[in-house]
Amino acid sequence: MTDLFEKNKVIVALDGMKFVQVSALVDELKDYVWGFKFNDLLFHPAINILLQREDVRYFVDAKLHDIPNTVKNQVKRIVGEYNPSLLTVHASGGPKMLEAAVKAVEEEKGRTRILAVTVLTSINDDTSQQIYGATASEKVAEFAKISAEAGVYGCVCSPHEIGLVRELNLQPVVPGIRPVWFSQTDDQSRVATPEMAIREGAAAIVVGRAITKSENMIEAAQKTSAETII
Repeated sequence: MTDLFEKNKVIVALDGMKFVQVSALVDELKDYVWGFKFNDLLFHPAINILLQREDVRYFVDAKLHDIPNTVKNQVKRIVGEYNPSLLTVHASGGPKMLEAAVKAVEEEKGRTRILAVTVLTSINDDTSQQIYGATASEKVAEFAKISAEAGVYGCVCSPHEIGLVRELNLQPVVPGIRPVWFSQTDDQSRVATPEMAIREGAAAIVVGRAITKSENMIEAAQKTSAETII
């Protein structure tokens, strides 16, 4: 399987942005980053205008989680309509649901690769214990194992669990990234710099506000990409 991130490892998260801002932002940044992650914008009625562009790569962060047949139908619809490069489902949906997502892509003959979301980067160990009865790392290891067995492409995990995902031959796609020049605090708990994540084995990093809230987004994207070159 070809390396999706051979030339660039920076995915820009467009969460929380207004649709009217996004098209111009995509045009401005598309030559400086790997591509763009959509989440809440998936519900915008005109999102297909962007997702059907062939000159831009997309990560559809749908975080699907339902019974296997429902997830299979949802994946088939997304792949059939948009054929994004990446699409997320929750690992907590279990092995049959993950297998259904992978099979749906195969049946649609799409290019889409399935990522299993493990433990959200906003969750610290105390909260993980409350939810799962295990630390975040323990739960990520469990989720990564069932993801590997289901045949997904990779896992979404925090920088702290990259090694747990890599050792199962899965591609770690990593949010919770804070470039060294970006000092703003936010709602993430398990974070790292781009260089730290790449050294640990991240296939790609997801960066939002550090780039999208910058006065010079191109410069911010270039500086972030430079931190991934080790």
